[in-house]
Amino acid sequence: MSQNNTNAMMNYRLWGELVYVVTAYDIFPDGTDVTNKLQALVNLAKAAGRTAIFFPAGEYYVTGLSNTDGLYFFGDNASFVGGYSETIAQFGQPVDVREGHASILYKRAIDEGGNIPKSSLMQAKSAVRSGTIRVAFWGDSITEGADQTNPGDAYPNRLIASMFDSIKGVTVTSQNFSLGGRMLSQAISPTFVGIAGPEPYPPPANGFYRPWSTVGKSWIDTIRDWKPDLLIVAFGMNDVSGTAPAEAEATNLKTLYDATKTWNPAPSLIVVPTILPTKNFDLYPQSQNGTNSVARATREFGKANGLMVADANRLFQILRDGVEEITRASYLEPNFQGYEDVSLWTGDRDAFTYSSGVLTPISAATNKYVTRSKVFYNGQIQVDIRPVNATDTAWINYRKDSTYGYMTVFVQPGSGTGAVSLYKGDTGEFIYGVGSLNVPMNQWSNIKIIASGISHAVYLNDTLVFQTTTYKNLHDGLLSIGSSQTSVAYRYLNISFEDSITTVPPYTESDLLGEYNSPESGNGINHPTGEGHALVYTPTFGGLLRTLANPVEYGNFIPIRLTSSGWQVPSSPFPTTTTAGEKLFYQVVSYYEKSRGIALRRLDNGYYYNLSSVAVSQSTLASLEVGKFCFYTINDTQALIFISISGSGSVTFDCDMFRYEGG
Repeated sequence: MSQNNTNAMMNYRLWGELVYVVTAYDIFPDGTDVTNKLQALVNLAKAAGRTAIFFPAGEYYVTGLSNTDGLYFFGDNASFVGGYSETIAQFGQPVDVREGHASILYKRAIDEGGNIPKSSLMQAKSAVRSGTIRVAFWGDSITEGADQTNPGDAYPNRLIASMFDSIKGVTVTSQNFSLGGRMLSQAISPTFVGIAGPEPYPPPANGFYRPWSTVGKSWIDTIRDWKPDLLIVAFGMNDVSGTAPAEAEATNLKTLYDATKTWNPAPSLIVVPTILPTKNFDLYPQSQNGTNSVARATREFGKANGLMVADANRLFQILRDGVEEITRASYLEPNFQGYEDVSLWTGDRDAFTYSSGVLTPISAATNKYVTRSKVFYNGQIQVDIRPVNATDTAWINYRKDSTYGYMTVFVQPGSGTGAVSLYKGDTGEFIYGVGSLNVPMNQWSNIKIIASGISHAVYLNDTLVFQTTTYKNLHDGLLSIGSSQTSVAYRYLNISFEDSITTVPPYTESDLLGEYNSPESGNGINHPTGEGHALVYTPTFGGLLRTLANPVEYGNFIPIRLTSSGWQVPSSPFPTTTTAGEKLFYQVVSYYEKSRGIALRRLDNGYYYNLSSVAVSQSTLASLEVGKFCFYTINDTQALIFISISGSGSVTFDCDMFRYEGG
């Protein structure tokens, strides 16, 4: 003990001003349980804002610790024993070479996020060409900028500042319509309306107040009437409720998207998959799996509808967890690999025998299954089944979670009457199926399932039976096989897991979410720090800035807005009416080589004017046909476009002029 105390004092003199030395706090590697003493030191370090604790050589008996986020344990040939699984970094220990992998994944994710569908930003690009763009943000507390000590750190403010810097000569007007604590279901509700302020806490379920709100006007109508050209939608953190949060999110996104397509103008839409909350379940008991399923629904909906996806979820998981959600690698398990290991395979093991790759039922018990204890989301499941009786139904379950349910492929035998069907297995909800198939009894048939996001493809004996999409069950889960009957056998089960690529995370949760009850930015629960906004949200908009800063024609439709107020009546020497008796109107537009192709579309009814092949100049203008338009060049920078209107009225509608390759 005397030697321990001497060493403790020497270590304290050497290190005490820089770090905490455990031996100075009566924590020695002498075999005694030092868990409580070390926990007290951890709490002291956190309270004092220190980050490093040093361990002299030896084994320290520790059963478990909490509150260690942001702390660094290091030592000289020191380690934990007693059950606590964290490691002590050693002097001279080489850095894990995988630490650099996160930066590669992070950069790749940002680069891929810049590959924006070319048709997704039509209205935004048109607005930039007109010289003015209106940008609206519509989301929850993250987008509203909650818990930011500097409001400029929130990603909407960062993005608008970047737009001012990068989109030269264009007036950028913005409004943040986000509301903390609110859900996407409230965003689309016509009964979720403005109330007289101030807003009470907790706020009412069907009302809100902000300086921009109007009493009695719905949230969605408020944004519609502001007439945004670009609408950034970022929900999800508050939408994790019930047993089908992903499906509900996709349904609500469709309602929102369909509504915006009827607005005038119809804004370009960007969707933002949500980040994840803290993993400290005691602090905030929201499921990582459920929240991630909502983010996946947002991502999949954006991809399916050709929208830009600003994937904050993807960047957050790379930085906090070292997990790449999108880029995955296959891991193959052949022939019930590891079936003998009860930690790998669980379930009704006593109801089956396993031999030479064949799993055979041995009892009369129904509703039996075995489960592979490894996470499955995307991948391929292939197995031979052998039903014995006409009533035998094989189950193949995947994405199996005790809260959110699972997908089930049912295989029923029959010669010309067999069936293969996809269900939401936990509720029995039918999704898709095909009957009149040849699934013989007492013979082996091969079933293959390929799951990829919202897509599910099922094969029978290498022939595609069906491929369908659904937003149900976009969560991680387990895989199980079994039967509701007594005699279905299985063999040659091959599972290809599409596992996320993992590496060493470069940031802690505290870096990205902050500390609970801290005066600094973030809330330690689900609001990012300023650093989190800068690293997770802001980089997802790089492709948007590049596109709007240089809206180059790529051969696709890029509209130029021609407003109703911009149409003028021509004067001499131009004719004012056509030979058909219609009244002429014109606008001056930028020079364009019309041989590349031009179209003109009314925004009030969607009617397309065709380019006249007769009226091509001032002298031929009177020959303009009904329902067509004339376009001809004045000089190197300007051109004229003419339309005609019946009667003596004026033009009361806006048009979009589209430029595209072809004629």
